[in-house]
Amino acid sequence: MMDVMPVHCIVEALGKKYICYTRRDRDEQRFLFLVSDGIDVWRIELTEDDLERHRDSVQCPNVDSLMQQIREAFVSCLLVVDRQADRLSLSVGDWPIQFDLFEVASSVRKTELQHIVFRLADLSTKLETKLQVATSKIEELLQKQMISETAAAAARYEPEARQRTKQPKLRRQQGTSLINPSSKKKENSWWCSV
Repeated sequence: MMDVMPVHCIVEALGKKYICYTRRDRDEQRFLFLVSDGIDVWRIELTEDDLERHRDSVQCPNVDSLMQQIREAFVSCLLVVDRQADRLSLSVGDWPIQFDLFEVASSVRKTELQHIVFRLADLSTKLETKLQVATSKIEELLQKQMISETAAAAARYEPEARQRTKQPKLRRQQGTSLINPSSKKKENSWWCSV
Protein backbone atom coordinates (compact mmCIF):
# COMPACT_ATOMS: atom_id res chain seq x y z
CA MET A 1 0.00 0.00 0.00
CA MET A 2 1.21 3.48 -0.87
CA ASP A 3 2.71 5.52 1.95
CA VAL A 4 0.13 8.28 2.35
CA MET A 5 0.82 11.26 4.54
CA PRO A 6 -1.97 11.96 7.01
CA VAL A 7 -4.26 14.78 5.94
CA HIS A 8 -7.06 16.69 7.57
CA CYS A 9 -9.85 19.02 6.55
CA ILE A 10 -12.53 21.04 8.33
CA VAL A 11 -16.04 20.42 7.00
CA GLU A 12 -19.20 22.27 7.98
CA ALA A 13 -22.47 20.36 7.89
CA LEU A 14 -25.85 21.44 9.24
CA GLY A 15 -24.29 24.34 11.15
CA LYS A 16 -21.73 22.15 12.89
CA LYS A 17 -18.00 21.83 12.17
CA TYR A 18 -16.22 18.53 11.84
CA ILE A 19 -12.55 17.73 11.46
CA CYS A 20 -12.01 14.88 9.03
CA TYR A 21 -8.61 13.24 9.04
CA THR A 22 -6.74 10.16 7.97
CA ARG A 23 -3.98 8.12 9.46
CA ARG A 24 -2.52 4.62 9.59
CA ASP A 25 -3.03 2.32 12.54
CA ARG A 26 -0.08 1.47 14.77
CA ASP A 27 0.77 -1.65 12.73
CA GLU A 28 0.60 0.28 9.44
CA GLN A 29 -1.75 -2.45 8.15
CA ARG A 30 -4.98 -0.47 8.12
CA PHE A 31 -5.93 2.92 6.78
CA LEU A 32 -8.24 4.96 9.05
CA PHE A 33 -10.77 7.65 8.24
CA LEU A 34 -11.79 9.62 11.31
CA VAL A 35 -14.28 12.42 11.84
CA SER A 36 -14.74 14.38 15.05
CA ASP A 37 -16.88 17.26 16.18
CA GLY A 38 -14.46 17.88 19.06
CA ILE A 39 -16.49 15.74 21.44
CA ASP A 40 -17.37 12.54 19.63
CA VAL A 41 -15.24 10.55 17.19
CA TRP A 42 -16.39 8.34 14.32
CA ARG A 43 -14.00 5.98 12.59
CA ILE A 44 -13.63 3.34 9.92
CA GLU A 45 -10.64 1.06 9.44
CA LEU A 46 -9.90 -0.09 5.91
CA THR A 47 -7.68 -2.98 4.91
CA GLU A 48 -5.97 -3.41 1.57
CA ASP A 49 -8.91 -5.58 0.44
CA ASP A 50 -11.43 -2.88 1.45
CA LEU A 51 -9.50 -0.29 -0.52
CA GLU A 52 -9.37 -2.67 -3.48
CA ARG A 53 -13.19 -2.95 -3.45
CA HIS A 54 -13.55 0.83 -3.36
CA ARG A 55 -11.00 1.12 -6.16
CA ASP A 56 -13.16 -1.15 -8.31
CA SER A 57 -16.28 0.88 -7.57
CA VAL A 58 -14.69 4.12 -8.84
CA GLN A 59 -12.66 2.42 -11.56
CA CYS A 60 -9.22 3.57 -10.46
CA PRO A 61 -6.31 1.72 -12.07
CA ASN A 62 -4.76 0.78 -8.70
CA VAL A 63 -4.97 1.39 -4.96
CA ASP A 64 -2.14 3.90 -5.06
CA SER A 65 -4.03 6.16 -7.48
CA LEU A 66 -7.17 5.77 -5.34
CA MET A 67 -5.18 6.88 -2.27
CA GLN A 68 -3.76 9.81 -4.19
CA GLN A 69 -7.26 10.89 -5.26
CA ILE A 70 -8.51 10.56 -1.68
CA ARG A 71 -5.61 12.72 -0.52
CA GLU A 72 -6.41 15.35 -3.16
CA ALA A 73 -10.07 15.31 -2.07
CA PHE A 74 -8.99 15.98 1.53
CA VAL A 75 -6.60 18.74 0.50
CA SER A 76 -9.32 20.35 -1.66
CA CYS A 77 -11.98 19.74 1.03
CA LEU A 78 -14.17 17.77 -1.36
CA LEU A 79 -15.83 16.03 1.57
CA VAL A 80 -19.43 15.78 2.68
CA VAL A 81 -20.40 14.72 6.19
CA ASP A 82 -23.90 13.45 6.92
CA ARG A 83 -24.72 12.55 10.49
CA GLN A 84 -27.27 9.80 10.96
CA ALA A 85 -28.69 8.16 14.08
CA ASP A 86 -26.16 5.38 14.56
CA ARG A 87 -23.36 6.39 12.22
CA LEU A 88 -21.78 9.18 10.23
CA SER A 89 -21.53 9.07 6.45
CA LEU A 90 -18.43 10.53 4.79
CA SER A 91 -18.46 11.14 1.04
CA VAL A 92 -15.01 11.70 -0.46
CA GLY A 93 -14.22 13.30 -3.81
CA ASP A 94 -16.23 13.94 -6.95
CA TRP A 95 -17.06 10.24 -7.52
CA PRO A 96 -18.00 10.17 -4.53
CA ILE A 97 -16.78 7.25 -2.48
CA GLN A 98 -18.95 6.85 0.56
CA PHE A 99 -17.77 5.49 3.88
CA ASP A 100 -19.90 4.71 6.93
CA LEU A 101 -18.06 5.66 10.10
CA PHE A 102 -19.19 4.47 13.50
CA GLU A 103 -18.82 6.15 16.86
CA VAL A 104 -15.92 4.83 18.91
CA ALA A 105 -15.94 3.88 22.59
CA SER A 106 -15.03 6.56 25.13
CA SER A 107 -11.58 5.09 25.82
CA VAL A 108 -10.76 5.10 22.10
CA ARG A 109 -12.31 8.57 21.72
CA LYS A 110 -9.86 10.01 24.25
CA THR A 111 -6.93 8.43 22.45
CA GLU A 112 -8.11 9.64 19.03
CA LEU A 113 -8.77 13.19 20.25
CA GLN A 114 -5.35 13.20 21.90
CA HIS A 115 -3.81 11.97 18.66
CA ILE A 116 -5.37 14.71 16.52
CA VAL A 117 -4.69 17.47 19.08
CA PHE A 118 -0.99 16.60 19.23
CA ARG A 119 -0.79 16.11 15.47
CA LEU A 120 -2.27 19.56 14.87
CA ALA A 121 -0.07 21.13 17.56
CA ASP A 122 3.01 19.55 15.97
CA LEU A 123 1.94 20.76 12.54
CA SER A 124 1.33 24.25 13.91
CA THR A 125 4.78 24.34 15.53
CA LYS A 126 6.46 23.22 12.30
CA LEU A 127 4.55 25.83 10.28
CA GLU A 128 5.50 28.58 12.75
CA THR A 129 9.16 27.58 12.47
CA LYS A 130 8.99 27.58 8.67
CA LEU A 131 7.24 30.97 8.77
CA GLN A 132 9.95 32.43 11.00
CA VAL A 133 12.70 31.13 8.70
CA ALA A 134 10.89 32.45 5.62
CA THR A 135 10.27 35.83 7.28
CA SER A 136 13.93 36.22 8.24
CA LYS A 137 15.01 35.30 4.69
CA ILE A 138 12.58 37.83 3.23
CA GLU A 139 13.83 40.53 5.62
CA GLU A 140 17.42 39.68 4.72
CA LEU A 141 16.66 39.87 0.99
CA LEU A 142 14.79 43.17 1.43
CA GLN A 143 17.74 44.56 3.38
CA LYS A 144 20.16 43.50 0.63
CA GLN A 145 17.86 44.95 -2.02
CA MET A 146 17.60 48.24 -0.11
CA ILE A 147 21.39 48.41 0.25
CA SER A 148 21.93 47.71 -3.45
CA GLU A 149 19.27 50.25 -4.45
CA THR A 150 20.86 52.85 -2.19
CA ALA A 151 24.29 52.10 -3.66
CA ALA A 152 22.88 52.28 -7.20
CA ALA A 153 21.18 55.61 -6.48
CA ALA A 154 24.37 56.97 -4.95
CA ALA A 155 26.36 55.77 -7.96
CA ARG A 156 23.99 57.61 -10.31
CA TYR A 157 24.49 60.95 -8.57
CA GLU A 158 28.08 60.51 -7.50
CA PRO A 159 29.90 60.64 -10.87
CA GLU A 160 29.12 64.31 -11.35
CA ALA A 161 30.39 65.11 -7.89
CA ARG A 162 33.49 63.00 -8.49
CA GLN A 163 34.17 64.71 -11.79
CA ARG A 164 33.98 68.09 -10.12
CA THR A 165 36.29 67.07 -7.31
CA LYS A 166 38.70 65.02 -9.38
CA GLN A 167 39.42 67.66 -12.00
CA PRO A 168 42.83 69.11 -11.39
CA LYS A 169 42.81 72.73 -10.39
CA LEU A 170 44.31 74.91 -13.03
CA ARG A 171 46.84 77.22 -11.62
CA ARG A 172 47.11 80.56 -13.19
CA GLN A 173 50.44 81.10 -14.72
CA GLN A 174 52.41 84.11 -13.79
CA GLY A 175 51.56 87.01 -16.02
CA THR A 176 48.23 85.70 -17.38
CA SER A 177 44.96 87.52 -17.02
CA LEU A 178 42.16 86.11 -14.89
CA ILE A 179 39.48 87.43 -17.21
CA ASN A 180 41.13 86.38 -20.45
CA PRO A 181 43.64 83.63 -19.67
CA SER A 182 45.01 83.43 -23.20
CA SER A 183 46.27 86.98 -23.12
CA LYS A 184 49.39 87.84 -21.24
CA LYS A 185 49.75 90.76 -19.00
CA LYS A 186 52.00 93.30 -20.43
CA GLU A 187 55.09 93.99 -18.51
CA ASN A 188 55.75 97.47 -17.38
CA SER A 189 58.03 99.14 -19.75
CA TRP A 190 60.35 101.97 -18.91
CA TRP A 191 58.36 104.51 -20.85
CA CYS A 192 55.01 103.61 -19.11
CA SER A 193 56.16 103.87 -15.62
CA VAL A 194 54.03 105.52 -13.17
